[in-house]
Amino acid sequence: MEILRDLKTDWVYLGFRYRFPIPYSPSEEPGFFDEVEIREAERQGYTFSQLKEAIEKLRQEMPNILFTGGLGIEFFYSKDRDPITGEIIDADKAWEMALDPQEYGFSISKEEFQCWWAKRTSSLPPNFACSQYDYRKVRIYFPDLNKEEVRKLYLHKAMKLIDCGVDVIWIDMLHTQYTYFYRMSRDINHPAIKQTFASISELVDKIHE
Repeated sequence: MEILRDLKTDWVYLGFRYRFPIPYSPSEEPGFFDEVEIREAERQGYTFSQLKEAIEKLRQEMPNILFTGGLGIEFFYSKDRDPITGEIIDADKAWEMALDPQEYGFSISKEEFQCWWAKRTSSLPPNFACSQYDYRKVRIYFPDLNKEEVRKLYLHKAMKLIDCGVDVIWIDMLHTQYTYFYRMSRDINHPAIKQTFASISELVDKIHE
């Protein structure tokens, strides 16, 4: 706090990043999280109640400061929880929400694309044989932003950050899906790219609401 005051800070960029599923508070009963995970989240200050308390304390000292919370499109897990509704998303549900290039007319299979993504995010080793890919054994997928359920989940994550006092939402890799579609099609006017642009715009507009 003293450093922020000395610097006359008016904006804290990425003061909190929503990387993994987050406990509501250190007193949350084990269930979705086990006791060890809850205690570790508490140690790191990685619960919603701790975030809210920290921002409230910051505002007492610096009422006009802006605080940014980050979301990452790339952080889409095979086990997650909607922070607003409390709905549990298991591997089967998350897999339904994951991107399948063949749904857009591309030749690469869902398993092949998601295997490549898992390697890129170090969820699988670089030399992993994608012929052995099993979504039930992988921690992270790439989501399809054209699916309403995916947009709803990210909207709810943004809403929860806002409920905790966050002023600005930064979304990492929001452009990535249409970038990959362009690499597959080499056509900036491909329908999949246009659809993705529209979906991204819808998500951002709803966060602004």
